[in-house]
Amino acid sequence: MTSCESGVCVSELKSMTQFNDIVSGGKLAIIMFRAPWCGVCVTTTPLFDDIARLADRSKVTFYYVDTEKHGPMEVALQLNIGEIPTFKAYKNKCCVGEVVGINTAGLKNLVDDNM
Repeated sequence: MTSCESGVCVSELKSMTQFNDIVSGGKLAIIMFRAPWCGVCVTTTPLFDDIARLADRSKVTFYYVDTEKHGPMEVALQLNIGEIPTFKAYKNKCCVGEVVGINTAGLKNLVDDNM
């Protein structure tokens, strides 16, 4: 079941306050840390978008963090993101999984295994 508003299935995460609100809920949150200059990020974004589009939105939400923007950069720094793209899964305030780089099966499993 998909319910993406205006065709947008992935939201931009802009601050640490927003991050804390998102991970505090019981719903799984998948966050992609990326940068506009990162070629691997550009290549991986359509895959992330497709997974978000096909996911059951009542159980999982998807977010981007642009590590080059000031507010989101703080999120990436506080979470010790060392490589991009990095995908992290959060549920009930806990990180329940992580995938670094291009790993299609790993990214799909990150969603499926934690719902």
